[in-house]
Amino acid sequence: MDEKEEEAFLKMIGLKGTVPVLKFLNEKEAQYKDLIHLVTVDSLNTRLRQLLRFGLIEHHLERIEIRRE
Repeated sequence: MDEKEEEAFLKMIGLKGTVPVLKFLNEKEAQYKDLIHLVTVDSLNTRLRQLLRFGLIEHHLERIEIRRE
C-alpha cells in the first residue's frame, strides 16, 4: 500500500459508520438489511464500497431458486 492509499484507508476508518459496521460484521455474517439500522443508507452504501475496496469485507451472493407451479 502506497502512502496515498494508506492515507485514504486511515481517513475511511475514521468516517461515521465504519467502525460500527466492522464490529457488527466481526460478530456474524450479515445481509444488507441487517446493517441499515447502523447508519443512513447513503453512508452504508459508501462504507461498504470502501470496505470492499480495501479488502476488509467480502461480498457473497447466494441465489436460491424457488420453483412455483
